[in-house]
Amino acid sequence: MNGLVLTVGGTSGIGFETAKYLTKKNYRVIICGRRVIRSSKIISLNVDIKSDESVNILFNNIHKTFGDINAL
Repeated sequence: MNGLVLTVGGTSGIGFETAKYLTKKNYRVIICGRRVIRSSKIISLNVDIKSDESVNILFNNIHKTFGDINAL
């Protein structure tokens, strides 16, 4: 793995295409947004990014489960 990338709002459009590209370059990709997508190579999480509490929980869970985020 080249690293861990967190994408906000990447469930469609250019964000999703970028996430797919990064998985092909051997990055682990986590997408957070209002929708959850189904993908075998991308981790998709439903997160309210307007909520400080939700964002703090997101970062804590990512750090515990996957380690450090290399790109946002």
